[in-house]
Amino acid sequence: MVDFNKDHSKVVAKIVARARGFAPDEDKMSLTMDIMAANGVNGNDRIDLDALLAADDFNFTHDVFGIIRHMDRETGRIGGFFLPRFARASAAA
Repeated sequence: MVDFNKDHSKVVAKIVARARGFAPDEDKMSLTMDIMAANGVNGNDRIDLDALLAADDFNFTHDVFGIIRHMDRETGRIGGFFLPRFARASAAA
């Protein structure tokens, strides 16, 4: 079962809005669920969401669209050996 981290919904909403500026056809709900699932649940490391939101376009799109591309929607885990640049080790979170 996929679990979601709902504690950071406001910053996730801002990340999703920014991401849709690069890809307006991306589904808002799918983007939201991917970012929330990637943030410290389902075996994923936590993401520094504030740093991701503040990142330059290159690093922002690397992480957001990398998460989308590598998200296993059955498990909620990021696969394909993809590691977001703004991931933090779970023990340090």
